[in-house]
Amino acid sequence: MRARILRLFHPVGQGAFYTEHIFYNYEKFNVVYDCGSSTNKTIVESQIQKSFEKGETIHALFISHLHEDHINGIPFLIKYCHVKNIFFPLISDVNKLILLQELNEQKSSNDFTYQFISNPKNAINNLENNGRIKPKLIAVQEVSPDNSPSDNDDLFDLEDDSNSQANSEWQLFDQSILSGRKLTYSRLKDIWEYIPFNFEQNIQKEKLEKILYESGITVYNGQFMEGEVIIPPEEVITKKKRAFNEIIGKTYDKISGKRNGNSMTVYSGRLSRISSIYGSLDLRMDDERFFNGWIYNEIFYLDYSRRRFVNRYWSRGKNPGCLYTGDYDASTDTYFNALKTHYEKYWSTIGCFQVPHHGSAWNFNTGFIENDKVYIISAGTKNSYGHPDADVIQSIHIGGGHPFVITEDCSSYLAQTFYFYF
Repeated sequence: MRARILRLFHPVGQGAFYTEHIFYNYEKFNVVYDCGSSTNKTIVESQIQKSFEKGETIHALFISHLHEDHINGIPFLIKYCHVKNIFFPLISDVNKLILLQELNEQKSSNDFTYQFISNPKNAINNLENNGRIKPKLIAVQEVSPDNSPSDNDDLFDLEDDSNSQANSEWQLFDQSILSGRKLTYSRLKDIWEYIPFNFEQNIQKEKLEKILYESGITVYNGQFMEGEVIIPPEEVITKKKRAFNEIIGKTYDKISGKRNGNSMTVYSGRLSRISSIYGSLDLRMDDERFFNGWIYNEIFYLDYSRRRFVNRYWSRGKNPGCLYTGDYDASTDTYFNALKTHYEKYWSTIGCFQVPHHGSAWNFNTGFIENDKVYIISAGTKNSYGHPDADVIQSIHIGGGHPFVITEDCSSYLAQTFYFYF
């Protein structure tokens, strides 16, 4: 028996849109990790149309975190395709408040992002989906980075069509699962699986709880209380707007570079039951902005006469796995070690890492770097953040890795293909 897996890192600029397609027994199974761009949302919509037929089934959409550049393409995706399951990181009301305040500061016009942070279920239900069954919304529970990993062999079937939709407007999602639960297709359980982790990251949360207390709002069991009255996160901003903006602004100034909260990571791959693998990596990098120094020339072996780089590699049974990280903050040893410990059984099978937060030095850890591994960085050519950081790319290169920058240029996509025999 043979299965083919196609993994694509799409050129959407400052954002993320990654897809995986499994072809097996004349059937196709689709997964998406993140779907957004701050460069231009229409770029994502164009990539969706190039990747899927209209009405095609997407068995799982993973959302790393609730920033616009990772989710503002979801309304079009749900309108264009049949999305069955959406997995997103469950976060506290305090972290919701941080996200909502960021949107207020940015004066964002994307209502979907604001609605999804406040009430994910309502946000999805309000989207146009051409009469198809609404996606099942599944929250991945937080886990402390200090927790010891535990085996969770209860498989979640991505093909399960049972209707377990929330039946109350007060429910924010349809169901929740533990971090670390294995997700697979019932017909492919010996071929491929996905493992999400939602590590609790509390750098902002602890500081914000303190300043809220000073302004008369307490946090109890993850909810906001003014006296004995529960207040939704969006009302906290409204009720305390002037004082809140001043206080939160000062707090953010103190934690510059650390404004990203929880970012759900996902492992994609397989540990066992595969007799042989061979794979190819097809790369095209045309964006001149990222080839101005010796580092980039040496990394990509760019042929300036053709302004095109194509490379292939072949492997047998080594590392077809990928670790998607979103904007995960791996800069401290605590959070990087949590990542490596909880994925310990799978780490050696990972041949491709999505570099956190568009190649930002604030979120990177040199522990990621391993010889001959591939490192994906998604960044807009004109982003104002300095992404990707030159030190990150240089560190990967010196450590023997292969970094590739995916921009909004349509020629900068990256595709991996693996064939599995079992």
